[in-house]
Formats: sequence, structure tokens, C-alpha cells
Amino acid sequence: MSIILDLRKPKAHFIRPELLLHPQIPARLYGVNPRTLRGSEWWDATRREIYGINNFCCWACGRHKSEDYFHQWLEAHEWFSFNTTTCVATIVEVVALCHTCHRYIHQGLAYRDYVAGTLSYEDMRRILLHGLKVLSDANLLLTYTSPTLLYQFLEYKELDTVYSRGMQLKSAREQLAMTIDFLKCDEAWKMLYMGSLHYVNVAGTIVTRAVSEADLAKMTDLEKGAASSTAPDTRGYEYLAEAMHDDPH
Repeated sequence: MSIILDLRKPKAHFIRPELLLHPQIPARLYGVNPRTLRGSEWWDATRREIYGINNFCCWACGRHKSEDYFHQWLEAHEWFSFNTTTCVATIVEVVALCHTCHRYIHQGLAYRDYVAGTLSYEDMRRILLHGLKVLSDANLLLTYTSPTLLYQFLEYKELDTVYSRGMQLKSAREQLAMTIDFLKCDEAWKMLYMGSLHYVNVAGTIVTRAVSEADLAKMTDLEKGAASSTAPDTRGYEYLAEAMHDDPH
């Protein structure tokens, strides 16, 4: 009797390339997230649960964890929606990403590592090109990728490919409008989680303030109104501002 081993890598059950359009995190919310508030035990259990949901493949690009260039394990990323009417960020879900996709989302952090000399020029290029290919293959509009990064790390022929495939950046007017919309909440951003508002004060301490049911209902109504006024984009990333800094997840 012969035994046949199937050595093919597991395939993804689903692919969600729009995850790569997640906004950068406002400075006032650095370190304000469920894993910080609920602790490592909860975070580790949550991560282990989500890693297997998609057959240990990246939720954004669909690659198996063993196929990533940098390392062969998945990373958990907290997906937030941002409302510029209430200046409230809300956790939507925790998703599993390969390191390259996670780095693409956190371009600000990747660039700081490049400047510090801990990320090479070629690796920065690899991250950007990977994310751009995932988005272009899905015909998604480039809601945010810094033109500075594109022109610094991509060659002209690569830029031509980006634009010829419909990966166009928002116009200068739209970029400015999004920046103003997002930055007007700069010192007011709060994260709504488990019935409380959380943010970092000037001393760098996380502040938690309980929310009454009446206030929570008002915020919910405002968020519903804002969502209806910004259709058709309801995924929470259209207000991303290029000036925002990034925070590792």
C-alpha cells in the first residue's frame, strides 16, 4: 500500500484586500486598544482564535503564513472605524495578517524604521509593492498611500503600472478635505469600548471615562447620520489623513 502526502500549502477561505486601506492611528489613541485594556491573556486567546479562521492564511492577500518573505507566522491587527462627527474611534474586529500586509498598513512605522536603519530600502520597496499589487488586483482605489513614499521607493515604470491599473490617488482637493476632516478631531479623538471612552492625556496616561446610556445613544445617532452622509464608503477609512502618524499593533 502506498501513501500519498499532499504537500500543497493550505488555501485561504476568503480574501479581504480592503483591509489594507485601514487608517493610520491618531497620536491621541497611541496604545489605546482592546489588547492594552483587557490584557495579554485575552489578547493571546483572541489571536489564536482568529489565526485559524482563514486556514492560517492572511486575510488581506490570502497567502499562507509560510509564504511571507519576512517571517512565517501571522500577526493580529485591530480594525477601527473613525467617525469625524463624534471624534470617536470604534473597534470593529481583530483580523489576521501576514507581516508584509501588516507593515503596509503601518507605513508610517515602516518608514521610521527605514530612517532609523532597521529596515532596508529593498524591504521598504517590497512592502509597498506587495500592498499595491493586492489593492490593484482587487481594483480598489488608493484611498491612502503617501505620494512621498511612492516616489521615493518606486521606479518610474512601477509608478506607470500603478496608475495604468487605475490605482489613482485622491486628488489634492480630496486629500486636503480628508486631512482637515480628520485633523479637526486631533486633540479630541477617543476610543469607545465596553461602554467607556478611552484616550491618552498629555502626560501619556490612558484615561477612561464612563459613558451614560443617554450619551451613548446620542453618539450612536450621530454616527448613523455621519455614515448616511458619507455613502457609498462605509468602511471607516475614507477620512484617513496623510499627516497622521502610525502606531504598531
